Amino acid sequence: FNPYAAPQADLSQTGPQKKGGYWRETSVAVPARQGVQWIKDAWAMVKSNPGTWIGALLLAWACLGIVGALTAGIDSAAKPWGQIANQLASSLLGSFFAGGLALLAHRQTENQAFSAADLFAAFQSCPGRMLQLVGLELAYSFVVGLFLGIFMPLASRMMDKTTVVVLAILLGLVLFLPLIPAFFIAPTLVAVAGQRPFQSMKQSFLATCKNWRPVLINSLILGAVPGTLGFLALLVSILVAVRSGEEAGLVTFVLACLMIGLICLPLFILLPAVIYRAVREMFYEAGEEEVSDATRVS
Repeated sequence: FNPYAAPQADLSQTGPQKKGGYWRETSVAVPARQGVQWIKDAWAMVKSNPGTWIGALLLAWACLGIVGALTAGIDSAAKPWGQIANQLASSLLGSFFAGGLALLAHRQTENQAFSAADLFAAFQSCPGRMLQLVGLELAYSFVVGLFLGIFMPLASRMMDKTTVVVLAILLGLVLFLPLIPAFFIAPTLVAVAGQRPFQSMKQSFLATCKNWRPVLINSLILGAVPGTLGFLALLVSILVAVRSGEEAGLVTFVLACLMIGLICLPLFILLPAVIYRAVREMFYEAGEEEVSDATRVS
């Protein structure tokens, strides 16, 4: 034994280990099959505490309904201002409630205390950043709307009306596309991951582009059921209208929509948990002691 000799052990295997998870600033790509796994994990979360999730969503819908009723009263007195107030209030509450539901899902996943009242948690934990996020989304929408408003009169001088309308619709879809992932993903990144509002909007879009396959599969599954049922309801109502009159067809369509709403209610309840599971997998880095519990929720 030579005490002055260099060590022979493989020291490369004894580096420090991560003791806790953290939220990455950028997302990673996940397999396409995870689009289905997100739904399974979300179902496990909601199934373990259905009262909490249903209570939180009912509370959110009640608040939005009250705001809608109040803005309708404003609209009856001053027509344009009621619609503007409704849009602003809906955007504001929608983002805050999305952040609160994400915090609820995060606390459940981390085995922390949670309740339906977590719906309002974003008002307390990150009001400033959430307000900035809503402001950025509204500003982006205003700029796109202003651009389309300028584009259509100019284009109508060079092209026919049908072509201008088609081009405006296509441009609108392309320009508003970044807002879709920002609406779904950014509140979770702001409320749970602590990202800045502009960074969250940017990373939401980049994460969706990087993971378009699982996002597409997940969206198709969640949208296939209400879409198919809605098409069948419309088809049945048209047949009833042809045979029994327009009033009978309208009544049939309304009743069918109510039934579709009841059938698809579990999907609406699952959606916040699905969004959280998707964002967590794309942005969260689990520590080594968490790896063995990675499938705890599912």
